[in-house]
This record gives sequence, C-alpha cells and structure tokens, in this order.
Amino acid sequence: MPFYLKSGFLSLCDEDTEYQMRELLQNYLKKSGFNKYEISNFAKAGFEAIHNTNYWKQEEYIGFGVHSSSYILGTRYKNIDSIEKYIENITNGNDISCEKVHLDKLDLMKEYVMLNLRLSSGVNINSFYNKFSTSIYDVFGVEIKKLVDLELITDDKLNNTIYLTKRGAEVANIVFQEFV
Repeated sequence: MPFYLKSGFLSLCDEDTEYQMRELLQNYLKKSGFNKYEISNFAKAGFEAIHNTNYWKQEEYIGFGVHSSSYILGTRYKNIDSIEKYIENITNGNDISCEKVHLDKLDLMKEYVMLNLRLSSGVNINSFYNKFSTSIYDVFGVEIKKLVDLELITDDKLNNTIYLTKRGAEVANIVFQEFV
C-alpha cells in the first residue's frame, strides 16, 4: 500500500498490512543471506553494527561533540546541544555535559535484560551472573515466569539463554515493561 498525503497528513497502512509487509521483508532478507541479529536490524554474518551492538550489550562508549552521549562506569552523560555553549565550555575548561545519570545496580540489571533481549542471541544467564554476582532468577524470576507463560520469551536453560519468541519480538515493548 503506498503512502500518501491526505488532508495534509501522511496516511499509513493499517496494522495488518504493516505486519504482512514486515513479514515479507524479513523473509526476503533471510533468503538473501541477512541474519536478524537485533530486534530491528539485519546484517550478513560478520557485518553487524559494532556501534549499536555495543549499546545492546551495555558496554561503555564515549561520545564526542555536541549532543553526543557517553556511558562510563555506570553513568550516562549527555553533552550540551548548543554548539556555541559547547565551544565556550571547551575553551574555558568547563563541563560539556548537560545531563548525568548514575544507574544503581538494580537499574543496570533491568537495563541489561531489556537491552540484551533486543538481541537475537538474548540474555545469557551466566553473563548476567558474572556481571552482577546474582542470579537473574533471584531478581526477575516472577517476571520471567510470567513472560514464559505468556509465550513472549523462551527460558532456554540448556543454552543458559533467555530470548524473545517471535510473538515477543512483535510486542517487545510489553515484554520490556516487565523489567522497568
């Protein structure tokens, strides 16, 4: 279904058509050798976006420049968005960040689960334990059971992985809300 302007507004297709279009595209990409490595990203093996994957794995990064973001030692930083103010602060040796948010251990665990669920590889249970020195089930056992019962995630104990089901990926925001 084509997009068009109607009364000054962009007219979009209905949800069923959108679903069919997404399924068609995903099947085409799969047949063309692209793997779905993240909830909304496909790539050929070895060509996954390192930059984005770094975010999903909750690894540190440094952003340089106006309006960029960084994540270092459990703290998120956002730089000011005014080029003039940015240059002024750099010139005068002042802080260029306009926002700093320190995440406590529980916040980091919640974010880790949500971010890793975005990946097709899912949340590695052992990696969670190694990172936080606690079992994912001790913190999120109720949520995991609920989502498994709703068939939105799979708790693959054999491979020590929790990942979204096909349906879970379609309603991922509902899954993520359980960990907020």
